[in-house]
Amino acid sequence: MTITALALFAADAWACDRVEVEVDVDGSEVVVHNCWVRDTAEPVPPPVIRPSVDEAPRPEKKGAGHDDVILQYGMQFLPDMPGHNLAGKLVGDDDSYFNVELRYMPGSDVRWVSRAGAGFDVLGDSDWDLTLGVFLGAAGIWDRERNSAVMYAAPVGGGELGIGYEGERLFGKYRFIAAVDTGRVPGALTENELTVGYKIFESIHAYGQYLFLTPRAPESQRGVGMGLRVQL
Repeated sequence: MTITALALFAADAWACDRVEVEVDVDGSEVVVHNCWVRDTAEPVPPPVIRPSVDEAPRPEKKGAGHDDVILQYGMQFLPDMPGHNLAGKLVGDDDSYFNVELRYMPGSDVRWVSRAGAGFDVLGDSDWDLTLGVFLGAAGIWDRERNSAVMYAAPVGGGELGIGYEGERLFGKYRFIAAVDTGRVPGALTENELTVGYKIFESIHAYGQYLFLTPRAPESQRGVGMGLRVQL
């Protein structure tokens, strides 16, 4: 929608005696049409005037233009012993990721599992995430009940599925992690993990967690926990 105005000017031989001006209602564009010069019947087209308009800055899309580094520590209160989790994650421009993770449970038998993996977000640039990934690592148990302590360890490999939400303040994610059974140390290899958190500051976030280890095994454990993550 435009507004057309007619103006008369008294000026020199090259000035416009009459111009037609069109202005957009929002004021973002001015176009001058049909400038008639004195003593001539032919309109002389003047230059089109397009003043610069400052545009409001657009919000930066998640993961756009830079990589995010996320460092995380969490503690879970399991029935037999507490569990600790250390993780680091690099998220790329296209929401692909690379992560490393160590979960260990100290006690009479130290049980641990470490993973290094990579994956991608099926939904791409969105507040909602659907991530698929694979990993390789190792798992082990330090058996102290015998006269001489024995460390059982084996390589592991598997995959994970994640469904999450990353809002301006709130975030949450469910992860299902499954690895190939290594026989003697399967106890920490299958995990259901539900995380809900709040972004206290731009780079410091707190979260609560529910963890269900090896849901199909007789020695399965479940518990709640809490932790902090730092986003760089």
